[in-house]
Amino acid sequence: MYFHIPANPPPNMACKRRRWRGPKPAAFFMRVACRRVVPSIEAASGALEAQRWAVHQCGILAILTKSKIAVYLMCVVMVISILGVRMKYGQVSENENINATIYHCLTYLSEKETLKFVRKFREQPHDQDQVMHTFRELILGAYLSKSGFLVENDYKIKTKTPDWCIFNDNYTPKCILELVNFHLDADTSKNIEIQFRERGFGSYFSKSNTNRLYFSIKNKVGKYKEIALSSRIPYVVAVSGAYMADVQVKEIEECLLNPDWGIFYLYPELSGLLYFEEINRDYVFTYRLNMQSVHNFVIPSGIFEKYASDSDE
Repeated sequence: MYFHIPANPPPNMACKRRRWRGPKPAAFFMRVACRRVVPSIEAASGALEAQRWAVHQCGILAILTKSKIAVYLMCVVMVISILGVRMKYGQVSENENINATIYHCLTYLSEKETLKFVRKFREQPHDQDQVMHTFRELILGAYLSKSGFLVENDYKIKTKTPDWCIFNDNYTPKCILELVNFHLDADTSKNIEIQFRERGFGSYFSKSNTNRLYFSIKNKVGKYKEIALSSRIPYVVAVSGAYMADVQVKEIEECLLNPDWGIFYLYPELSGLLYFEEINRDYVFTYRLNMQSVHNFVIPSGIFEKYASDSDE
């Protein structure tokens, strides 16, 4: 957040020729931080915007009233703005990078959904596969929310609780999503683990994923097939491809579009497939619409940043 000092500042306000006689923290803040320009800020909408708005208003109050209390208040609010929601729930993940991504994702979710995931991360052992499924489930929900959908995690529909449910304005379910986490095959993973123990590094040859990927998607479709049909709700399967699995676009398309055994042809109750993978600092989402589906539903393809951008901090 940037502040602006008037061209003719009042006495003792960030003036080179006058000594600030107040406490040192306030003096430092006024002399250094307040030399920058304050952009126009609209009414707050959301936690981060509210924090920025509060810093802006405190800065104006300090400048206009020359109040030391206002200066202190401005310092406190600025620290809160910098830390923001990152400190609200403590260290959610033991990994700093994952922790940063988690907090970035939480900014897109409601307080209710945020508390669900904080509780999940605290209850699940961080050295097991389930916590990574929860992590990717969170990324999926954050992307859906960023795309403009109203979402809820583990919303119960009959006897099932899909990973995510999308609602209309009347809070009626209009789409359900289930996530498939696709990893390396067990043999390759075990071989890499042995190499790391013996040599400190590992290598492997990439294999075709089509067969395993096909049955992973097919099994997930079958899990919610009946509910999608009986409830007349569009159903989308999301697939998260692990970096080492090296899933290719042509492998996904073969699983979906093969004229003899393609999933889109065999399961018209499936509305589409949303595939995402990590590329550099982003998660890239690609959606494939099932043209054979009885319930069409479109999710935009796009990019979700792994970390908060500088402009959001």
